[in-house]
Amino acid sequence: VAIELFQCSQYPFRLIFLSCPSVLSSSGAASAEDTRHKRQNSNNSSKKQQHQHQQQRQRTAAAAAERAIKSNKTKMKSMAQKVFSNTAAAQQASTLAAGTASATRHYGATAPAAMAERGHRLTMSQNRRGTLVAEHSVAWTLDAQRDVFAEVRSSLLEHQTRHIHTRDPEGVGNTLMVLRFLHDLETKVHELQNDGDEEQHLDAWSALDYFCRPWVVTKSKNDPLLCLQEHVPPLNRALCGVCWPVGLSLGALGAWVTMQSPEAFCRLHVRRIVGNRLRPTKVNVDSTYRLACATFEVEAALKEVMDAPRRICDVVKGEIPSTIATPST
Repeated sequence: VAIELFQCSQYPFRLIFLSCPSVLSSSGAASAEDTRHKRQNSNNSSKKQQHQHQQQRQRTAAAAAERAIKSNKTKMKSMAQKVFSNTAAAQQASTLAAGTASATRHYGATAPAAMAERGHRLTMSQNRRGTLVAEHSVAWTLDAQRDVFAEVRSSLLEHQTRHIHTRDPEGVGNTLMVLRFLHDLETKVHELQNDGDEEQHLDAWSALDYFCRPWVVTKSKNDPLLCLQEHVPPLNRALCGVCWPVGLSLGALGAWVTMQSPEAFCRLHVRRIVGNRLRPTKVNVDSTYRLACATFEVEAALKEVMDAPRRICDVVKGEIPSTIATPST
């Protein structure tokens, strides 16, 4: 009985054992199918990632190429601007040189070596306020004074200062104003040296005092543009200071005897002792002169004046300042 019971109890397990191969085969097929699907999905994902990486590399390369193109364009533009600026500067320099040569031929300028041979000198400098300071010495004749005017004019075009330059329309306008002042002053000096006014008894001492007085060209809301004055060496100034009681009296008496102006002689020599700060003659160009051209035409007007210096009166309109027109002041 026990044996039969044991055999009956083992029968279900036999059925299960007999059915295990089919179960195992079906589970193995399912696992193989799952493995195949996983491999396919893995291959698809890897291909997708490779495609994305390739697209990313293509976009990066395109962005780098675009940046390189932009950089090359910027470099080419900057090089073109440099070439253009250098060309413009060269053209401007050649224009200024041509204008200087034209002004030199027209006004009869003398080279610095020739000026030294004649005995007179001219020094050009710029002070801290940006004013062009022109100091002449031993310019006592008409030829020497004409040389001084021509040299100042050429230096005005060649050596640019803070206020007198060709970088913008304002600087070009200031240059034209100063050129008109030099033209009017030279014309008046020439009249005094040659013709003279018998009613006012203008003489050599009056003409020399008129030329040697310190001239200061100013403009509203600006520092002085130009200072034209006589330079007296310190030794000569000290000698005049020591001998002034006798020398001033004898000189004034000699001027009176020769029918010249004792007042002009005294003004000239007192200024040589005291210095150029004694009553400088100021000329405000804003109150007397005005440009006859528009702002955008000043550069062409400057070129025209440099080609034909006498055209300055057509470019810069206005009457002669009263300080220039009346030498006795």
